[in-house]
Amino acid sequence: MKQSELCEALKLSKGQVSKLVARGMPTDSAANAEAWRRRNLEPMMVASHQAKKRPAPVDSTTTPNPIDAVLFGVLPQLLLDRLELLVVLVDAGIEPTAEDLDAIGAGLAGHLHRVLIERMGFPQQNLNLPAWLGE
Repeated sequence: MKQSELCEALKLSKGQVSKLVARGMPTDSAANAEAWRRRNLEPMMVASHQAKKRPAPVDSTTTPNPIDAVLFGVLPQLLLDRLELLVVLVDAGIEPTAEDLDAIGAGLAGHLHRVLIERMGFPQQNLNLPAWLGE
């Protein structure tokens, strides 16, 4: 796999990927590179860049409830990270197509929303979904 393809898959700059490859990150697949990053980097260095780019929406008329901010803002970003989801599926012996991954992500997002709203009784609000699910 080319480093430019890894840049795209991991949402990292060329410089970051070059530095990680020099430190020993594999380049055979995005899943292996991400697994290496989880094993070898500080936890905050592998946090989803999408969470930084798309903060949870805030209603300026009210003070946000911290629990709502975590459940509807941070949790969807963590649970529905595309590469993490792919790594879990591949580790389980499932090699989904891009369409399969989109369908699985959408299904998980719908399930999370139903659990929070219908089963747990939180007020109706949108999940802060990662960009790949909003496409």
